[in-house]
Amino acid sequence: MPLVSKLIISLLLFIPFSIQLTYAGNEQDIEFKTLTIGVHTKKARKHIEFTKPLAQYLQSKLVHLGYRHANVVVSSDLQELGEWLTTGEVDLISETPFSALELRDRYNGEFLLRRWKKGHADYHSVIFVRKDSEINTLQDLKNKKLVLENNSSTSGFYLPVHAILDQGLQLEKLDSLSTSVSQDRIGFVHVDDVLKRANEISLTMWVHRKKVDAAAFSNTNWNDVKDMPLHIQDEMKIIHSTESYPRSIVVVRANLPNEVKDALKKELLHAHKSTRGISVLQNYQATTRFDNLPEDQEYNLEQVNYFKQQIQAKWASH
Repeated sequence: MPLVSKLIISLLLFIPFSIQLTYAGNEQDIEFKTLTIGVHTKKARKHIEFTKPLAQYLQSKLVHLGYRHANVVVSSDLQELGEWLTTGEVDLISETPFSALELRDRYNGEFLLRRWKKGHADYHSVIFVRKDSEINTLQDLKNKKLVLENNSSTSGFYLPVHAILDQGLQLEKLDSLSTSVSQDRIGFVHVDDVLKRANEISLTMWVHRKKVDAAAFSNTNWNDVKDMPLHIQDEMKIIHSTESYPRSIVVVRANLPNEVKDALKKELLHAHKSTRGISVLQNYQATTRFDNLPEDQEYNLEQVNYFKQQIQAKWASH
């Protein structure tokens, strides 16, 4: 057989074998990774159903980076979730502004994007009273009673408390609805301290039935008929609205490789542009889209976070 023919046959036999070896070597070298999203909630099963499609969607976009599995972990304790972020057990979390700040400042978190929910990028708190009340400003709340959500709520506690203190007014926590308010102070009670199963409609009904003089929650609650039925809203008025803040902030593990952070950011920013992405976002608690967090909002968060820490020091243990 001519030398040239032998050489060609040898090459043809060798090439497939060399490709197979290379492929096998790459399979051994690649560490198949799991993308894990953490969720802060007491309702584990429901939120896993909300979040798992998003985790699977993002993982499918990160196959080229070695991600082969998606996972969702849940904790009712933000501190535990933060520890998982630090140890690398969690890669991504979407949280309300102050919780996101805590994950960033105390744990291994880094802000990635802002999350829009139900068509809204931002939200604010409203303090409301009955229309037939003589209360028209925060100053008029002196010697009155205010019902608030528990002290883990941004819109139902921290923002309204900050607004009141910012006007130089004094607050005091009441042991019960029957407790008298000290002279020239605003008395507040946590709805959870009175009701075992409390939600936003509880606050609405307390004001409507004159159990308290005022209540506070988010503007999205105000516009939700489940929390503020229209026939009751007609009898209410808003006396104060706070500044607006992001509905939710996506926090990623700070020590994730930059290429992974960049890929996550790219896919989240474009998710609302595809049919599959829209479906996944809708399932994810009616998320509309993700975008970059405006610098002015991040600055405002830093300022309010300072006051939050003061509020925590005074009332978190109460």
